[in-house]
Amino acid sequence: DFVDQIRYSVNDFEKIHFLSYPVLDKIKNGLLNIGSSMVRMSGSGPTMFGLFLEPPDLTFGVPNAEDDWIVNTAQPVVHFDNE
Repeated sequence: DFVDQIRYSVNDFEKIHFLSYPVLDKIKNGLLNIGSSMVRMSGSGPTMFGLFLEPPDLTFGVPNAEDDWIVNTAQPVVHFDNE
């Protein structure tokens, strides 16, 4: 499926930025803890995003999130079926 196809993609900036800004790892772990199939940094940053197979439960927010972080959800424009 789509997630499996891009799971092995990399953002070369992530390695550099994760070393300089440990908070990015905190964001990544927070998204993984609420069920993200994968987490990436967009472009050269500072946006982090997660891909979810099911909508995440954000009742209590994202684990490890700081009060000033902005968390948004979006639905895909296209749905990919495996059939």
